[in-house]
Amino acid sequence: MRRRKIRFGIYNKMFFSMLLTALIPLLMLSIYVSARYYHKTAATVLRQNQLVEESLGGQVEDYLGKMEQVSNICFNQEIQDQLEKEQDLAGRFALQQLLERNIRVEMDFLQLADRVEGIGICKSGAEAYYVNDFPDFITRNIDFERLDEELDRRYKYYQIQTVGSLPGIEAPDGMEEWENRYVYVRKIRSTSLKKTTVAWFFLLFDRSQLDEIMKDLWELQKVRTAVTDRDGNDLYIYPEMGNEEWRELSVSFAAGKAAEENNCFIRDYEMENSGLTVRFYNDKTEILKELDILQEVLIRVILLSITLIIAGSLLLTRVLLEPIKKLHRNIEKMEKGDFHIRTEVKGNDETADMCRAFNQMAERIDVLINQVYTTQLKEKEAIIASLQSQINPHFLYNTLDMIKCMVEMKGVYEAGEMITALSDLFRYAVQNKEPMAELKEELHNLEQYMLIIRARFGEKIDYIIDVPEELYSYHILKICLQPIVENAINHGLARQSEAGKILVFIRKSEDMLRIVVKDTGIGMSADKLFLLRKELDSKAGEFSKEVSGTGLKNINDRIRLYYGERYGMVIDSKEGKGTTVALLLPADG
Repeated sequence: MRRRKIRFGIYNKMFFSMLLTALIPLLMLSIYVSARYYHKTAATVLRQNQLVEESLGGQVEDYLGKMEQVSNICFNQEIQDQLEKEQDLAGRFALQQLLERNIRVEMDFLQLADRVEGIGICKSGAEAYYVNDFPDFITRNIDFERLDEELDRRYKYYQIQTVGSLPGIEAPDGMEEWENRYVYVRKIRSTSLKKTTVAWFFLLFDRSQLDEIMKDLWELQKVRTAVTDRDGNDLYIYPEMGNEEWRELSVSFAAGKAAEENNCFIRDYEMENSGLTVRFYNDKTEILKELDILQEVLIRVILLSITLIIAGSLLLTRVLLEPIKKLHRNIEKMEKGDFHIRTEVKGNDETADMCRAFNQMAERIDVLINQVYTTQLKEKEAIIASLQSQINPHFLYNTLDMIKCMVEMKGVYEAGEMITALSDLFRYAVQNKEPMAELKEELHNLEQYMLIIRARFGEKIDYIIDVPEELYSYHILKICLQPIVENAINHGLARQSEAGKILVFIRKSEDMLRIVVKDTGIGMSADKLFLLRKELDSKAGEFSKEVSGTGLKNINDRIRLYYGERYGMVIDSKEGKGTTVALLLPADG
């Protein structure tokens, strides 16, 4: 009964753990997106909408500014002179050619040729000059006195208005076809001191030019646009609406202009140069419509994800629980001491990896138990051997001292010195159990060894030790120098007929202690040097039968095991020119 409760608990814990692990990040993400991302994105969309509106307002201003640039042709001194004086038929023809040539060049430069219906220049109705298809009824019927009064109140004496709103205009067949046409009107003053009016400049264009600028904003975000003059009169509305409908819309938008939280608000783009205002009527609901659709899609995706997570958690719980139960039963058997138990592995998923790991662990534990037993047995044997070995050094030292006394009694003092040196060598290697020694002690041990070597080889082998006294207190691993020198003698100097020399010098460089042993022996070939270097780089404790460098390998392994892979031994040699062995150690003073 108890086991059923445990299994039921495992099932529920696994299910709810998987469910919460998946649901909590998902819910946190949805809350974050709803609370922060949506509002931030909405603010970004509104800001982008504002930038687009400013850009469109700038395009309208640029388009109207180009009209002013075209009208500046009339301030050309040659054209001014021709406009101020009376012209005969030939003069009028010449002036027509002059105006047409200059205006066409300017419109081509400003890329206005296809965006302007016609241009008219007249002198108060007396003379008129036309470029393209400008309707002559405008200059023929216009009331220049009223127009002059209107323009005197405006900056730079120009304005933009519909054809039907020009004073005195009456089209022959009514104004229906001219309702969507606009006129840029400018009074051209003399550049002389008189400042009299020399001509009137009219530029006719169709509302479709403004529609091209505004239509994309309406199609994408349903933003209505109007162009108003300084008196608040609407010159242009896009898209076109009836007067009553437009009045109601303007009132409703104006009510929300001051409130950012209102769905309806207005943005104005002031064109100071022309005195006009481009007014954008924004509906926040339309602007953020795509974002709202995205949020609805996100909510649906979250709900679908929750459903899939619940179903997946149920399925994965059932799939994963059975092998875990089997693994649990085997663990209980292992607790009772059965280390031969193994779990059946099926598939290649994470659960199968756990079963494989369990099998490997059980096998390893079984092996380790046997190893521990064997190790304990060997440790006991080693202790016994250590106790026995403590007797041998004392017997050896006593025997060497006895031999020394007997030799000195016979008067052979050099042999006594050799026996003393040999005794010191054994005592240094055996008595002190510490792995480290001062450099001074290591050098003394080397000198005792060289005393024995000099007695054997005489003057054939000479040696020099060059070590600054300030390095004597530095600590290094014991018995590092003597084996290297011994290797240099046995494999280098002893095999040549002529005398040889060994140089030992030690230097400190930053945090590194560099110990160099250099001999003038026979050296070694490139192949043998390669094999020796390979031997030094091999795993610690592994020795090759092909290379006779066991002592050097032993020293290198001890250094790397004690200090790390950064330190160790470097060997360089040339056949017939000797060998150099360098030890790199940390400078531990």
